[in-house]
Amino acid sequence: MSIIFPEGKIPTLKWVAFHGDNGSLFNDNGISSCSRTSTGRYTINFDGAMASNDYSLVMTGQYEYSCGPASDAHGSYGTGVAYLWHGRYGSGTSADGDCMMVLIVGDA
Repeated sequence: MSIIFPEGKIPTLKWVAFHGDNGSLFNDNGISSCSRTSTGRYTINFDGAMASNDYSLVMTGQYEYSCGPASDAHGSYGTGVAYLWHGRYGSGTSADGDCMMVLIVGDA
């Protein structure tokens, strides 16, 4: 199955499912590695760079925790890497999820 943009472009699709407690991969497509840098903080390395850091990234985890970029800076998304956080934004509490999932869509 492919998604076709109105301009006729076919976007790059990368995804990964990984253990939040150690970063080891369950399965992936287009991801070279994932690492847990600290509690609830992850680095996702791409297998092949994106054209720019203007891509869409959706992350999901467990329970009532939020998922998103490690900071509100545009630099949390690089062309070959993304830095992510799983935690409670209001309290600043981080947590490791048993199964984390990330979907990345953009131009290669």
